Amino acid sequence: MKHNALSSASTATLTAQPVITPFPRDSVIEPIAVRVPVAVQVSGLSRSGLYRGIQAGAIQIRKQGKTTLVLFDSLKAYVHGLPTTEAA
Repeated sequence: MKHNALSSASTATLTAQPVITPFPRDSVIEPIAVRVPVAVQVSGLSRSGLYRGIQAGAIQIRKQGKTTLVLFDSLKAYVHGLPTTEAA
Protein backbone atom coordinates (compact mmCIF):
# COMPACT_ATOMS: atom_id res chain seq x y z
CA MET A 1 0.00 0.00 0.00
CA LYS A 2 1.33 3.39 -1.00
CA HIS A 3 1.61 6.12 1.60
CA ASN A 4 0.72 9.57 0.27
CA ALA A 5 -0.01 13.01 1.67
CA LEU A 6 -3.77 12.52 1.42
CA SER A 7 -3.79 9.42 3.59
CA SER A 8 -1.55 11.05 6.21
CA ALA A 9 -3.75 14.15 6.29
CA SER A 10 -6.85 12.08 6.82
CA THR A 11 -5.32 10.29 9.79
CA ALA A 12 -3.73 13.37 11.36
CA THR A 13 -5.57 15.19 14.11
CA LEU A 14 -6.94 18.45 12.74
CA THR A 15 -7.51 21.41 14.99
CA ALA A 16 -9.94 24.19 14.22
CA GLN A 17 -8.27 27.46 13.38
CA PRO A 18 -9.97 30.72 14.36
CA VAL A 19 -11.46 32.67 11.48
CA ILE A 20 -9.87 36.08 11.24
CA THR A 21 -12.14 38.78 9.88
CA PRO A 22 -11.54 42.51 9.47
CA PHE A 23 -14.56 43.25 11.68
CA PRO A 24 -15.30 42.24 15.28
CA ARG A 25 -17.99 39.56 15.58
CA ASP A 26 -20.51 41.84 17.24
CA SER A 27 -20.10 44.73 14.80
CA VAL A 28 -22.88 45.73 12.44
CA ILE A 29 -21.86 46.36 8.87
CA GLU A 30 -23.92 49.25 7.54
CA PRO A 31 -24.64 49.12 3.81
CA ILE A 32 -23.24 51.74 1.45
CA ALA A 33 -26.31 51.64 -0.76
CA VAL A 34 -29.59 49.74 -0.91
CA ARG A 35 -32.20 49.11 -3.59
CA VAL A 36 -35.44 51.07 -3.57
CA PRO A 37 -37.63 48.37 -1.92
CA VAL A 38 -35.10 48.00 0.92
CA ALA A 39 -34.83 51.79 1.31
CA VAL A 40 -38.63 51.97 1.65
CA GLN A 41 -38.65 49.13 4.19
CA VAL A 42 -35.86 50.40 6.43
CA SER A 43 -36.84 54.08 6.33
CA GLY A 44 -40.58 53.72 6.80
CA LEU A 45 -41.15 56.12 3.90
CA SER A 46 -43.66 55.32 1.21
CA ARG A 47 -42.26 54.60 -2.24
CA SER A 48 -43.59 57.91 -3.53
CA GLY A 49 -42.21 59.71 -0.44
CA LEU A 50 -38.81 58.22 -1.18
CA TYR A 51 -38.98 59.41 -4.79
CA ARG A 52 -40.06 62.90 -3.65
CA GLY A 53 -36.91 63.05 -1.51
CA ILE A 54 -34.84 61.91 -4.48
CA GLN A 55 -36.51 64.47 -6.79
CA ALA A 56 -35.81 67.24 -4.25
CA GLY A 57 -32.14 66.22 -4.18
CA ALA A 58 -32.27 65.34 -0.48
CA ILE A 59 -31.72 61.61 -1.07
CA GLN A 60 -28.83 60.63 -3.31
CA ILE A 61 -29.01 57.74 -5.74
CA ARG A 62 -26.69 55.96 -8.13
CA LYS A 63 -27.61 53.87 -11.14
CA GLN A 64 -26.10 50.56 -12.17
CA GLY A 65 -27.81 49.65 -15.40
CA LYS A 66 -31.53 49.62 -14.61
CA THR A 67 -30.94 49.24 -10.87
CA THR A 68 -31.42 52.29 -8.65
CA LEU A 69 -29.22 52.31 -5.56
CA VAL A 70 -30.10 54.67 -2.71
CA LEU A 71 -27.05 55.91 -0.80
CA PHE A 72 -27.70 54.83 2.77
CA ASP A 73 -26.08 57.82 4.49
CA SER A 74 -28.24 60.27 2.53
CA LEU A 75 -31.36 58.23 3.32
CA LYS A 76 -30.55 58.30 7.05
CA ALA A 77 -29.83 62.04 6.94
CA TYR A 78 -33.13 62.68 5.16
CA VAL A 79 -35.17 60.71 7.70
CA HIS A 80 -33.34 62.30 10.65
CA GLY A 81 -34.01 65.74 9.13
CA LEU A 82 -37.78 65.25 8.92
CA PRO A 83 -39.78 67.42 11.31
CA THR A 84 -40.54 66.06 14.74
CA THR A 85 -43.95 66.17 16.39
CA GLU A 86 -44.77 66.85 19.99
CA ALA A 87 -46.21 63.99 22.04
CA ALA A 88 -49.94 64.28 22.59
